[in-house]
Amino acid sequence: MRLHLGCGPHKLPGWENHDADIDLRKRLPYADGSVEFIFTEHVVEHLKIREAWNFFEECRRILKVGGKACIIIGNTNL
Repeated sequence: MRLHLGCGPHKLPGWENHDADIDLRKRLPYADGSVEFIFTEHVVEHLKIREAWNFFEECRRILKVGGKACIIIGNTNL
């Protein structure tokens, strides 16, 4: 499974695209080690620092062994 989180109107073909339907401040609705790749850009900077760290921990939890995450962060006040 490949997740595109915080996609807005920019859907990636062949990916599971999510925006406001998944709250990145909460536990992600995926089983441990079930995701191959996570992609998100210009989303984390909208979270508070603790929320961002929790999101990173959730990404680690749901990634398969050897899975990858590409998290692009723009201008931030973290």
